[in-house]
Amino acid sequence: MITKNKRKEKKGVPLKKEKGRKGSKMLKQTVSKDLGEKKQAKVKEKTGKAKKVEEADLLYTQGLELVSFGRYEEALDSFEKAIKLKSNFAEAWYNKSLVLGILERPNEAVKAFEKAMALKPELCDNEDMDKSLN
Repeated sequence: MITKNKRKEKKGVPLKKEKGRKGSKMLKQTVSKDLGEKKQAKVKEKTGKAKKVEEADLLYTQGLELVSFGRYEEALDSFEKAIKLKSNFAEAWYNKSLVLGILERPNEAVKAFEKAMALKPELCDNEDMDKSLN
């Protein structure tokens, strides 16, 4: 009588050899180690992103301070660095557009403003726009 395992062997399907307890334990340890390394990599990635966001926020705040002192070129540099670290930073785009306007660079100011509005349309409501135009 041919058993099920022998039929598979005859059809050319290789049979997996069962591992003893040591083999399965080693396999579990290896899988566990791989999963642990993947988790650590994800944590490092998240930590790296968090650091970039934090640094972007600091650069943004620095830019606001520089604007208050009338140091517009330096403020622009801070806003641009913040945007490099956090490209969807609508407030930085918006303030960059304002500084570019002050520096009489209207084409760049419009592009930065459009980017800010695309990211966060509620950033500048109609009342603010009306006040700035009058």
